[in-house]
Amino acid sequence: LESFGELEYDTNRGEKTTDKWSLSVKYSRLFRGPWYAAGWVLAGHDRFADQRLRVGVAPTLGYRFFEGPERNLRTELGGGYITEDFYNERDRDYWGPFWYLDYDQLFWQDRLQLYHTHRAFWALDDTNKQLWRSWTGVRVPLVSGFVGSVEYELEYDSDPAVESKDTDTTLRLKLGYEW
Repeated sequence: LESFGELEYDTNRGEKTTDKWSLSVKYSRLFRGPWYAAGWVLAGHDRFADQRLRVGVAPTLGYRFFEGPERNLRTELGGGYITEDFYNERDRDYWGPFWYLDYDQLFWQDRLQLYHTHRAFWALDDTNKQLWRSWTGVRVPLVSGFVGSVEYELEYDSDPAVESKDTDTTLRLKLGYEW
């Protein structure tokens, strides 16, 4: 079971500028060899994009190309369903392919770890709706299990709510702990 969540609430001079969160949960079932099956549940909210709630589900079939301490590469493909509930617009539902890619590799004396993760969805209807979210970064061990990262996140929605941007990017400095 894997889960990931983000919460972002920003203000500028007392005025709210960002109010959003996201959560993803994935359950995987390994088969013999490199194949596995997974099930995704995704949820998110972005007040400034007029999005009250976006929920997605996707059963996928995955393949592990590499799996080890120095390099990992896995990818998944499956069908997905996404429903969007808006504050001021008509709600929308989509069906289409969902794919996921996760890669990391140690380099420079096994001290730096380059990583890239993305997931994407493409609706199979006349809306041509595309959703893409990716994280690319470099992680370095610090001391006593703590790690630091520099990460670039890209979030793309080809058909956002009225007056919303289709692309959102974030550059992060992260501090974490590994066990």
